[in-house]
Parts: sequence; structure tokens; C-alpha cells
Amino acid sequence: MRRFSLAVTFCLSCWAQDGLVYSRIFPSLGSVNDTAITAMTSDAAGNIYLTGWTEEPSLPVTAGVVQSKFGGGGCSNGPNTTPFTCPDAFVVKLDSASNVVFATYLGTGYTQATSIGLDAAGNIYVAGITTGFSTIAGSKYTGGATFIVKLNPSASALLYTASIPGTGSLPFAMPNGANTPPGNAVMQMAVDGAGNVYFTASGTPGYPVTPNAIATKGGIVAGKLDPTGQNLIYATYLGGSGDANPGSIAIDAAGAAYLTGSSNSRDFPVTPGVLQPAPGLGNAFALKLNPAGNQVVYGTFLGGTFFNIGQRIAVDSTGNAYVLGTGNIVTTPGAYQSANPPGTSAFLMKINPDATALVYATYISANGTAPAILQVDAAGDAFVAGFAGPGFMASPDAIQPCRAGAADTFVLKLGPDGKFLASTYLGGSGTDYAFALQPLSDGTVLLAGATSTSDFLLTPDSKLSAPGYFIADFQISNPGNASRPCSILAPENGATFQDGPLAPGELVTLWGLRFGPETGASIQFDSSKKIATTLAGVRVFFDEFPAPILYAQSQQINVQVPWELAGKNTAQMHVEYNGVSTRTGVVTLLPSAPGLFPAKYGSPQGAILNQDGSPNSAANPAAAGSVVSLFGTGGGTTSPASVTGGLAPITPNTTLEQQTTVILDNTLSITPEYAGVAPTLTSGLFQINFRIPQSVAPLATHRVDVKIGNGSTQGMISVTVATK
Repeated sequence: MRRFSLAVTFCLSCWAQDGLVYSRIFPSLGSVNDTAITAMTSDAAGNIYLTGWTEEPSLPVTAGVVQSKFGGGGCSNGPNTTPFTCPDAFVVKLDSASNVVFATYLGTGYTQATSIGLDAAGNIYVAGITTGFSTIAGSKYTGGATFIVKLNPSASALLYTASIPGTGSLPFAMPNGANTPPGNAVMQMAVDGAGNVYFTASGTPGYPVTPNAIATKGGIVAGKLDPTGQNLIYATYLGGSGDANPGSIAIDAAGAAYLTGSSNSRDFPVTPGVLQPAPGLGNAFALKLNPAGNQVVYGTFLGGTFFNIGQRIAVDSTGNAYVLGTGNIVTTPGAYQSANPPGTSAFLMKINPDATALVYATYISANGTAPAILQVDAAGDAFVAGFAGPGFMASPDAIQPCRAGAADTFVLKLGPDGKFLASTYLGGSGTDYAFALQPLSDGTVLLAGATSTSDFLLTPDSKLSAPGYFIADFQISNPGNASRPCSILAPENGATFQDGPLAPGELVTLWGLRFGPETGASIQFDSSKKIATTLAGVRVFFDEFPAPILYAQSQQINVQVPWELAGKNTAQMHVEYNGVSTRTGVVTLLPSAPGLFPAKYGSPQGAILNQDGSPNSAANPAAAGSVVSLFGTGGGTTSPASVTGGLAPITPNTTLEQQTTVILDNTLSITPEYAGVAPTLTSGLFQINFRIPQSVAPLATHRVDVKIGNGSTQGMISVTVATK
């Protein structure tokens, strides 16, 4: 069946799923563009601790915290750039019901938190990057582009602040006094139960190395700070003499530190017998330090033939290290995903305890526009979250087996041997961000993030509605979900595969699971000779109006948006199959949302007829000065009004109501000779006839776009014209 595509904006009412403990919106931290959650942890009581940064004074601060006022101020990315508001770091504690226990700002100037941790006493540790964190009296370490702070359990007092010299790129002042962000500064940390902080950052001159340091120069530094914040138990450079960038750090029960990042240094501290002793063009690495921090237990490169980066590292109870990154790798036999997905480059590697072999190495269909998140539980199961990329597939019994929009979050679980265990989407019809992930001891996972749309999957106990920042506790998959129908919340336009709003009368496709018969059923007509609105047990509703169904199958439904929606801004939509409904959303409506059909999907050649009625193609070009016909959908209302599910009359006298213009090669505007419904075809299809000017340049192909009212096509459709 012909594939259509169109994305819309839906609003979802709360809808329970088996395995969803809760999903709630918590008080706003600001807009998603100006605020980010960067790390999360939780305690035994179920309290959740979040950190990140914000450029807005909207944090729900509570009484008695260490910093109740937003610092702000002016920042700049460099000379001749537009100033912006300096971000402050923040810490927010939520109870198990996602109520705010406390919230505080942290920092002055440009300050972003990147890590958070707890010790056994409940003290809170935050690390990040800064242009000048204000240290408290008696602080031993000052002057770095990174910071580490320790707060008491109620966040009412700073127990220490440290800004360690030689960590991160140094900031500089603009002529107007504004601070610039600290460039490549990175700070990641891990905290043990006693309150020791293990950290890694980008290295610059002046780092206070300790006696018996592994190296006294390099692009990366690592260290261990004691619970008082006054003494570096160890501090060393790493990375070699070439380019090197830190990623993250993890620790095991014995206090050994594991680091990842990227380096192209030939003198990187690799050790004998490791799985990859030499770098490629630039490789990820894994490095293990002994508890004293004065010896490299192992050091190995990780990668394939092209540049790659280690972003996250975790370690399990038996000393296996897990590295998540982006780039090119060589996968292991039987990998979860052996091929590098188009447009994506995430990978996950598990390294045995002495780094002599890979337990597994696999690609993951994660969109590379944002770093993914990695956690490992006590059983050695690996959990990855991020933006779902092309080819990502959710489990059939997932909490959300169908993608909802163009940019959904995902959570993936792999077993200790790298075998697939479960995966799910989580999101609404717009853009959803996964900021932090944590597996819990009861088998569920905790995910924190943000959603830009109102149809994010929420439980009824959410006091606030989406969009906003969410916290969700759920099982990735549950057998109870295996029979439920689901539908995408972003249907696709019938011609262009482009995301956008809907127009009355438009032909769209819904993608889903279990919401139609296994064997596809094609168009049928009712007694009034209109396209039937019930097909093989499937019905689709826009508000109270049933939609004509052109095709129905368990994973695909093609329908016409009812003409009765003309003049409305939104409409509720859902699918019913044998009386069972999918999630209900609200689609956004516009007067026109045009798209042009290609001759075949994936080809720029348009579905265009030459003046003699033959298909236009490279082998059958149109003559300059002749009339050609374009076909599309989403043209909006007609005069006289078209009938939902009806066929257009043979005589072409039903025209588009809105002004229509053909645009050739992005520059030449042409008034069509006819713009209306396509005779004898469904009323959702439009036909536009226009004359190719004699003056067109002697090129074989010319791009064609159409503007109908305020709506314009977005595709790359072309017409082939005979060269002169």
C-alpha cells in the first residue's frame, strides 16, 4: 500500500499502561531551550535529586536554601557575538510523589552543573563548569574552570566548595565585562559512601598534581578529593601529548576509578595485552586507575576506522566496564545491532575486567544530536536512554511500543551478554528530551526529562499537565501491553513524508501496532457511493466525525481528514479496532498543508503528467511551453465544497478556494491554469495544471513547489523538461 506521511501536534489525556508506576509533570524549571537537567540520583527513601542549569529565574526555590536568588548576568560566546543570560546551576529534591522538597540555585557567572551524587550520610555533591564559582571562606582550591561543592542533606548549607586550578579551559572577559563560557571545560564525578569525590576534567597548566602522579601533563586530569574538600588524595594528568578529551568517570567498590573519553595520542598510557593498543584517527578509550591513583591498571583504545568518542562509562560488580559513545566501531558476533544506523552513530561496548577482550560491542539507533545516557544495574544489565534514531524498534509489549512524534526518547535494556531484553519509546507528538536515567531495585526505571507537547504519557496523579519537565517510573515492557493497540501521534502526509499540521480533506497515514487486521483491507464504498468509514473493524474519529478509510492493516491505516473540520484549529483524534481505542490526541489544523506526490517514493521525480497524459520522466520530458499536471494532498477547502469520502466529478470545476501559485526553481512564480480536485479521484487529492514557461533554463530537471494560501510544500519534487 502507498505510504503517506504527516506529523501533527496531539494532546493526550492521561492513559494507563501496565507497568507504568507514575508519570508526572513537576514544577517548571524554565523553558526547555533555556534549562537542562544533566544528572539525577535517588536515595533509599525514593527521593530524587536533580541537577543542571537554567537561564531563567523560575526555579521553585524553597526557604532556607543556600542560594534563593537567580544570579544571571551577561555572558557571551566571544567577540562580536550576541550576549545572553549567564546560567546558574541548580539542585532540586523531589519526594517519591514528585513534590518539591527543596530547590536552590548554585553559582555565579556562567555555571552549569554536570554531575550529582550522595554519600551514606545524605550529603549532596554537585560538580560542573564555571567562569568563577564563589568559594566559601577557608576553601583550599580556587581558580579552576570547574567546581565541586558539598551541601548538607537539606541544602541549607555549603559544607565545602572547590574550584581546582588546571581543570577546564580558562574563561576570559569580554570588553563589556561579560564572561564567556568555559569552552571545552568538562567535569564529571562519582562519589563513594564515605564522601570521597572522584573526578575527571579537561586539563590545563596549573593542575596541582600529587606525588607519584601517573603523568605531569596531558589533556585530561583525574583526581580524588577527600570528604572535607581540603585535600587531594591523588591528582594526575592523563591522555598523552596529543589531543585528548574527557568523557565521564565511574568507581567500583574497591575505589578504583574508570574513565572514558577520546584521544589520538601515540603516548596514551595503554598497557600490555589490551584489546586495542593503538589509536585510529582518534579513538574512544577506557582507562582504569588503582585506588591510590598512582598506577594505570589498564588503558586501551576503543574504536574502528573512523573518529569516535567515549561519552559515558559504568562498571558492574565484577569489574566489567561499559562504554557508551558515538562513532565507528567493529561489532562483536551476534550483536544487538551490527550495522551503523543511517544518520546515527551511538555504540555500546562491554569490556572484560582486564580489558583484554570485548564481552560485546553493538550499535544503537540513537540520534546523535544529543548524548545518550548509560546506567548498569547489579545484575549487569545495561540501560541506555536518549533520542530514538532511524531503525529503533520498541518491544511489542513496551510501555509505549509506537513512536509518538519526530523526536521521542527511548529506553533500551540489554542483558549481561549484550542480548536484547526490552525497549520502549516514551514521548509525545513533538520533541521529548531524556536528561537522566536510573534503574531501580524493583525492576522499574526512573527517567527524568522534558516534553514540548501536551500529549506526553502521564498518569492521573500528575498535578500539572504537559508540556514541561517530567519524572516517570515504569517497567520498560510488560506482558499486559502485548495485546493493546497503539498509534503514532504524528501521522504522515500522504505525499511528502514531511511533518507538519493537518488540513481538512487531507489524506494521511497512521502507523501503529495491532490497530487493524493482519491482512490489509482496501477501500470500500457505502450505499451512498462514498468511501466507507468502517473497514475491517477499524474506525478513525476526528472529534465526532468518522474518517473515510482508504486502507487498514495492523500497522498502517490511510484515511481522509473530514472536510467538516474546516474552520477549526484543533480536533481530537483516535483509532478504534474491534471496539478497543488507542490513545486520544488533538491534531492541529491549518487551512492548507500541501504536499506533492513523487513518481515513486524516495525519488525526486514528481508524479506529474505531461500534456498528452503520459507520465513525466527523464525518458519522457515535457516540452517548454506545454502544460503539465501536478498531484498532491492537503490543499484545503474547495468551491463548491467537497464531500467527505466522495469522489471528484469528471468535469474539473471544483477548485481550491485559496490562492494557488506554482514556484519553479525557487524563483519563478506561475499562476496555474487549473487548481482543484483531481477528477474522478477521492476529494482529498488536488490537481494543479500549469504551463512551463518557454524561458526556462535548458536543464533536464526543475524543482517544483506549490503555495496554497499560507501553506507551502516542503519536498524536493522536480519536473523533467526537454533541453533546448
